[in-house]
Amino acid sequence: MNVAAEEVLEWKNATNWAFLGALSFGECLNLFLIFINARHHDSNNSEGEDVASAKFAFLFISLVLVSFDFYFNTNFQYTLPQSTFKIQNMLLALLTPSADSVYLFRIKNVFSCIKNATIIWLGYQLIYDIYGIRFIITTSILIHVFLTVYRINLTYTLATEVLNLIVMQPYPFELPSKYNVAEPGAKEFKHLMNVFDFGDTTHKLFALYDLRLIAMSDFNRRQEIFALSVPGNFPRNWISAKNICIGIIDSLNDIFVQVNEVIKSIKMHDAALIYCDRSPSSGRTREERLRRTLHPALREKDDKNERFENVAKDEANKEKLQQKLKPNQLSKYDKLVKKILCLWYPPKRTITFLNQTLAVYSIETIANFMVCSYEEDAYGSVQGDVEHIIRRLLVLSNSIDSYSKGKHMLDSQWRIDDELMIKNINTALKECFDLISRQFGEIFKDGQFNDDEQAALRRLL
Repeated sequence: MNVAAEEVLEWKNATNWAFLGALSFGECLNLFLIFINARHHDSNNSEGEDVASAKFAFLFISLVLVSFDFYFNTNFQYTLPQSTFKIQNMLLALLTPSADSVYLFRIKNVFSCIKNATIIWLGYQLIYDIYGIRFIITTSILIHVFLTVYRINLTYTLATEVLNLIVMQPYPFELPSKYNVAEPGAKEFKHLMNVFDFGDTTHKLFALYDLRLIAMSDFNRRQEIFALSVPGNFPRNWISAKNICIGIIDSLNDIFVQVNEVIKSIKMHDAALIYCDRSPSSGRTREERLRRTLHPALREKDDKNERFENVAKDEANKEKLQQKLKPNQLSKYDKLVKKILCLWYPPKRTITFLNQTLAVYSIETIANFMVCSYEEDAYGSVQGDVEHIIRRLLVLSNSIDSYSKGKHMLDSQWRIDDELMIKNINTALKECFDLISRQFGEIFKDGQFNDDEQAALRRLL
């Protein structure tokens, strides 16, 4: 598990195959030992051996399929808790049965695995022993398979969830002192702001989460952020916190800008193919020379007919272009082929879960700092940066909107099933502007934003 792990693991990664092999081998070895210990060596009942063989084959196939399904469809990303409850309460909430609990979360996977295992088992029995198909209607084997598959799904899912809760607990970082130290030692360098310069991805996530908690609920530490440095009277901590959040927001915006350029180039290429040049540059085609020899009345009539034909062609071309710009409707066969190819050559993601998490934390952090500064910032450190921050957030909103409207034009090399991540970022932006408008509502009425920024404001407010 890792904070930067892929949402779905790649099939071509050797480490994934090794872990999956160990998982499947352990479960199948357990199954094999159970059948060996349950078998009577002095029994000569061939029908009993057929039943045991059919059960073993069915269970073996089910275990292999459920191992594949769990490993390649489970999110192994570490995530920080959304609430500040104690770990004991979160563990109790996780283990308590409810309509949204983990106990019901894997039921669909269980039935899917059993269905696929049944199909494979029937094919195996048709080749190996066609008379063994009659054992599929046995209630005991179906119950046994269901409980075994459900046990694997439940225990492994609970294990990953509990491990995530234990590991991903918030860690409070030290804030930089407001006093300038002439000769800073190792202790002075170990503070929250320096994590973003020298730390790895995991440390950055923990540090940004702590900065978010400061902005939301820690009054005393917020005063350290708003305080001026001594000597110098410079808002050093606020400048560092602002640059961290704006840097993450701008880096995400750069990703969307690059993908939007790809979408724009695809649109221009498709439009060029449809709207091809119908006349040579010289304009002296054979038809034009013949038309000049006609009587003026006939030439005028011919020009009207040509204009009518051109309008009809333009309308037809527009319809073709609109059809081209619509999302591709793939057949079931095409979807299956695309899914198989994506297993070995996974498409590129525009944004990852880690990008989305860091962006949401940054937006929430900067918004809460701005709102709290209205009453708590005695030095006015934040007030001068409000307009700049708002503009950076509006630029991000416009980039996301352009991407959402045109991402269906990207080819199969791109993975565009990121609606949930886009929704989370847009939700954070809307909540951010809702908070800002309560304290700084007058800034939106001055007419100092351009047309694109005004359009973004209408979406967000």
